[in-house]
This record gives sequence, C-alpha cells and structure tokens, in this order.
Amino acid sequence: MLLLGQGPTIDRFSQLMHDVFPDRIYLRKNSEQWPPMHTQLVWPRNIPNRVGVMMETLPGGFVKPVPAVFSLVTGKTSYNDFNSREILLHWIDHPQRLWDAVYETLACGAETVIHVGPSPNLIRATFQRLRDNVVTQLNGRSLNSMGLRAMARAVNVPG
Repeated sequence: MLLLGQGPTIDRFSQLMHDVFPDRIYLRKNSEQWPPMHTQLVWPRNIPNRVGVMMETLPGGFVKPVPAVFSLVTGKTSYNDFNSREILLHWIDHPQRLWDAVYETLACGAETVIHVGPSPNLIRATFQRLRDNVVTQLNGRSLNSMGLRAMARAVNVPG
C-alpha cells in the first residue's frame, strides 16, 4: 500500500494501523521521497521548477506553430521553434498579459480568435466588451458623447 500524507497524518496512521490491520503490517516513512507530482501535497513546493525539469525531457516541441499563437505570458505571438517550452513554463507562475495580447491581436488585423483554455473564456468576454463599448460610442449613447454634444450645443448658442 502506498500512503501519502502531510504533517502528522502518517504518524497518526502509524499509531492506529494495528487496530485495523493484521499484526504483520509495517510502515516505512520515506521522508526524502516526493509523492507523485499530480498530488496536492507537492503543490506548495516548487511546482514550476519540477514542471520545467519534466518538460526538458519531453520529446518534440521544436517547431514554430502555424498559424501563429498568441501567448498571454508575453502578450505577443512569441512561440517559435526553440522557446515554446519556456513560454509554457512561464505560463504557470507569471502574470498574464491580457491587454497586451488584445492590443497585438487588434493591431495585426486578426479576424478570428480561437481561445484554447479553461472556462470562463476571458478572451471572448474581453473582445465582446470592447465591441459593445465601441458600438455604444459610435451610436452616441455613451455619457461621454452626450457631454460632448451638450458642449457643442452650448458653444453654438447665441449669447
């Protein structure tokens, strides 16, 4: 049996195990061994570094993606044939640059955006909000445009 524990849980199990299991059960603690990476016990201990080491041993990943892929780590189409693993590693523990990516997307003239990631889809919501704001301003229904129209009328009023 493999028992994963944290803090005093393994010691408590050791005290109670003979009440439940036969007498021929032995407990061996491996204090220097790490549990499997997918367990929550290792999350507080340098997960990005361990993932980076694992990514170095994976095969493939040395081809520039086509079409270009925006990275929210850099806010640009930064993936190329040698840095994809590094950017993916930084995605884990670096702040995301959403507005830089939105700017780059609009500046390059992209007409289609495909979001690959978890829900909620922040990218889609951001572009939807920008679209709604632009439509509102163009239709003249924003508070800002109402203020500009009021000032224009005030300037043209004969005194």
